[in-house]
Amino acid sequence: MPGPLIKHSHSALEQLLSCERRLWFEKIAKVPQAPNVYFSVGNFYHAVIADALTPGPEITDAWLLERVRREEAGAWLQDVPNDRLLAEAKAVRSSVASIRPFVRPVAIEQWFRTPYLAKVDCLSECTPIAGADGVPVGSSARPAVLDWKLVFGSRRKERSPAQLALYCLSTGAKDAGFVEFFRDGRRPFLSMTSFNDYDLARWRRYFDAQFLALDRRGPEEAAYRLADPNNPLCSSRWCPHWRYCEGGEGDRAARPGGLGVADR
Repeated sequence: MPGPLIKHSHSALEQLLSCERRLWFEKIAKVPQAPNVYFSVGNFYHAVIADALTPGPEITDAWLLERVRREEAGAWLQDVPNDRLLAEAKAVRSSVASIRPFVRPVAIEQWFRTPYLAKVDCLSECTPIAGADGVPVGSSARPAVLDWKLVFGSRRKERSPAQLALYCLSTGAKDAGFVEFFRDGRRPFLSMTSFNDYDLARWRRYFDAQFLALDRRGPEEAAYRLADPNNPLCSSRWCPHWRYCEGGEGDRAARPGGLGVADR
């Protein structure tokens, strides 16, 4: 059997479950697309957090502008004055101080490739423990995977444990969690999950089944997809390939299973 068409990662799995057609465009057909401003913004703040977890000088205007240029976030900056961006970056950096005493990084922004592809924000020698309000209050002597999330606004989102399970399978850790940072400088919100051997075996069977089904698909099986008007992600704002699906022939019948695409 030939090797996988795409690398087995959580992002590929998310795209598979939300829109097979977009996955095909980006991971298999590799259709060129403009730089993603949202990814650039995320990369920028991830760099701020990583910088705050490691010894180094305070953020300066020069550091900020160099990081912005590196992430090609020029389009985003047209609407954000540099002084506001600098203030928000410093606020995020300051909020990292709430969790830094309970984290001992051994890897930051590092790729793990077995058995799945995972880019881990932080692998820590110890697991931070959250209080009732989500603020870290201590730590335990177990390794943990931490994933940074930036909250735009005040409303937190529900997070899927699938990403954490995949990271644990790739790193060997059994504790993993999301650390949500706020751009206004509030203390970060920590939510940890512990997996036992049974949990991880169940998750591995799930991932293997999903990726095996993906590997067995040929490109022609994704060749006829129509835009789904009921899926908010199926729009020109969120999908760079939307124009290829919009206006296709045939009825826009919803695909069974709720994958956010439609079949002809």
